Amino acid sequence: MRYHAVIIVVLLSMPFVTLGSIPEPSMVFYGTIQLGSQFVTASDDITVIARVQGMSQSLVGSYAMGDNANAQDNYVLPVRLETLLIGNTQSQKAAQIGQNIEFYLRLSDGTEYFAGRFNGLERGGVEQLNLFADGGPIVCDGPDLYNDGFIDMIDFHILATYWLEGCSAANNWCHCADINKMGSVDLTDLIALYGDWMNAVE
Repeated sequence: MRYHAVIIVVLLSMPFVTLGSIPEPSMVFYGTIQLGSQFVTASDDITVIARVQGMSQSLVGSYAMGDNANAQDNYVLPVRLETLLIGNTQSQKAAQIGQNIEFYLRLSDGTEYFAGRFNGLERGGVEQLNLFADGGPIVCDGPDLYNDGFIDMIDFHILATYWLEGCSAANNWCHCADINKMGSVDLTDLIALYGDWMNAVE
């Protein structure tokens, strides 16, 4: 009985109120990087950035080319994972199981290019994911956000993913979801999307 009392006292003294999440084993991504027609090497001044899709300010992993000599001309990037406790909000520094991860290439001048997306995070997992960026940000021109020549639910899903997110040239206007480039994905962008709903575009 005496031991039970000691355990209760210890448990009550633990700082539960400050614990918002439980760290999980990271998932590691690795592979080659192609920027335009050229493959990135360890000597290039490029950093791979990982963010949670729809959380433009998040940073859940990064790797500067050349940091790991054993990786040679590949990138090796652990993505931090966490499990939220009830009543807490997600931090900007870790992803959760079930979320999509987006990868960007950050150049020395701070410019970032979208290079890939992954869905299927696993605790302690390892995934080969070769990244590709076309050498420049996607040109945002109208509500065809998926760039498949048709305005439909795929485009709506992209817009909804970035709803009320802060957008700028740095994140390519939330991957073009900020159709009017006013700094946020909001009702005006939804109206622009609806205006061409189910239409084919060139």
